[in-house]
Amino acid sequence: MKKHTPGPWEIRIHNKGSYFTEVEVWHQNYGRLAIMQDNTSIWNSEKKEDVAKEALDQAIANAQLIAAAPDMLAACQMVLEELCFGGDWENAKKILGKAIKKATP
Repeated sequence: MKKHTPGPWEIRIHNKGSYFTEVEVWHQNYGRLAIMQDNTSIWNSEKKEDVAKEALDQAIANAQLIAAAPDMLAACQMVLEELCFGGDWENAKKILGKAIKKATP
C-alpha cells in the first residue's frame, strides 16, 4: 500500500488580492501538494467583488480542509484504537479538537 506525504501540511497564499490568487497546500520537505486557484476575479468585473471574495474564501477553506488531512487521519486512528482497546479519552478528545480546528476556518 502506498503512503501519503506525512504531515504537517500548511497553507500558502500567493498574489492575494490580484487578478489571479493561488492557494496551495504545502509540505516543507516535499513542496506543493495541492493547489486551489481563485480565478473568479478574472471572470468578474469590479462590480462583482463580493463574488470574487467569496470564491477566495472558499479556496482557502478547501485548502484548510486538505491541509488538515494528516491530522484528521491520526485523530481517527487514535479514536478507533481508544474505542477498541480502551485508553486515554481526554487525549483523544484533544487530538480530535486540534484536527477539527485546523480543518475549519
